[in-house]
Amino acid sequence: MSEEQVRELYDQTEDFSRQLADKGWIADRPRVTSETTSSSDLFANSGDRPLVVGLFGGTGVGKSSLLNLLAGSDVARTGVVRPTSMEITAYLHNDKQLAALPEGFPRDQFAEVHHNNEKFSAVMWVDMPDFDSEETQNRDQVLQWLPHIDLLLYVVTPERYKDEEGWRLLLENGYGHAWLFVMNQWDRAQDIQLDDFTQLLNKAGFDTPRIYRTVSVKKSGEAEHPENEFNQLADFVSLLAERNAVAQLEQRGWLQRLGRSRSRLDDQIATLTSDEQQIALLDSFEQRWTQFCVSVQGNLNLPINEFSQQFAEKKNATLTTALKSITGNIGVPSIESSVMSSVAAKSNVASLWDDWSETRLKDMFSQFELAEIEHGVPSSVVAMVKQDSLEKTSALVKKQMQLQLDEVLQNPGPRWQRGVLTLLKWLQWLLPSAAVSWIAYRIINGFVAGAADSAAYVGLNFLVNGMLLVAIAWLGPWLLTRLLKPSVPKSVYSGLQLAVTKGLELGAGNYRDRLKLVDAEKSQLLDSAHELHKRISKVLGRSVVLENPDLNDLLLS
Repeated sequence: MSEEQVRELYDQTEDFSRQLADKGWIADRPRVTSETTSSSDLFANSGDRPLVVGLFGGTGVGKSSLLNLLAGSDVARTGVVRPTSMEITAYLHNDKQLAALPEGFPRDQFAEVHHNNEKFSAVMWVDMPDFDSEETQNRDQVLQWLPHIDLLLYVVTPERYKDEEGWRLLLENGYGHAWLFVMNQWDRAQDIQLDDFTQLLNKAGFDTPRIYRTVSVKKSGEAEHPENEFNQLADFVSLLAERNAVAQLEQRGWLQRLGRSRSRLDDQIATLTSDEQQIALLDSFEQRWTQFCVSVQGNLNLPINEFSQQFAEKKNATLTTALKSITGNIGVPSIESSVMSSVAAKSNVASLWDDWSETRLKDMFSQFELAEIEHGVPSSVVAMVKQDSLEKTSALVKKQMQLQLDEVLQNPGPRWQRGVLTLLKWLQWLLPSAAVSWIAYRIINGFVAGAADSAAYVGLNFLVNGMLLVAIAWLGPWLLTRLLKPSVPKSVYSGLQLAVTKGLELGAGNYRDRLKLVDAEKSQLLDSAHELHKRISKVLGRSVVLENPDLNDLLLS
């Protein structure tokens, strides 16, 4: 697999991690770094680029002095200026030109020095800031440059080789690099310090670390220290600068990054597969939800009953009602007058879902939130589902109460009752009309017959009986209508109880749907994670043997 393909695969794993963080499946969003870049990106001609060697260390260890010694002149600032300096110095051959600096790096804090020393024609030395200085920006610059470094030259002194801050920083971020170690100011050191430093490196993962003892600064007229290995250090770095070694180091660096990506994927896959008790989770929800609904509806019973009484119909005098019916308002007794008096109550129906009910709903979701987390759903995902379901459930209950109240006031009573009332409405017209028609027929028939026989004329008894018949034909359906007329308060009460039940059912359905979406999203993410893991393992499974045996000692085991 080419370097471009490895980079693309690494980018995909980083994008996947950020996607998991955005969706709440992992807590920490991977920081955006320059890990997708490498030393090659610094140069226009990456095929003939130099070995990039970074000098790292704490304040006062002599990094700049080492660089000046290598250059044979003062190319890097030293002394009292250094502890607060944020400048980075690059020392490279005239044949090599930097094409770009790391993105966002301040150009005014970078010094580029060229030379004609053929010994280091294939090396670019980079003097990095002191990462333990008072300037916090130094640490940021070190992290910004690390992906562009091939070889980490970690400089210590006999007094400073146990510094934790810089050491941990490099270990956490320098996993894909080669390492060399320099114990500078060796003229003030003892062999026991070198042995102790070697043991520390062994514990960190360097089986056979290469440590060079140097004396970068000597007094005027002082003889060369017999154990000064500065020249051996310079020769070894020049040897590593062969093009083959540079390519191998860069390849190794990308493979190391992929290895760390696979480790992160292992953790992410474990997170995505930990909620295998989805059925138990839903069963737990159903039980808790049923108990919650019973509790809420029981406590809403009295407020709904009191609210319903606002729609009680004012009683009219029987005679007045009868006169209205006779004068043309025959039909189902009107409820319009009673409803109009309670229009204000309609607009306040949502207030029945009060703070107490809202608090109980929050408590219910909070209790179930703990159950979800116990079943392996990440707390951040649970929080998003909880907030969405809480808002929608409250809105659904209030909406159903309003809809149901409007429906009840327009059509009070059950459907069968409204059907019977409609039939009785028509009978109030049809039966009296039939009686009047029959009476008219008898009157006309008697009038015709009276021409021949005066006894055929209808009499007063017939008139009285006819009027009684018409009254009975109207009064029967009218009385039945009065008896079967639905009670608006009872209809409102039943309707609102039904609305609460329906609203809570819709809220529960919405929550179940969200859980199903979460499960579907988890399955999709899990498939993507397995696919990435498979591809990375395939790449890492191809054993990469470094052809240069000297490189093996420079890498973390």
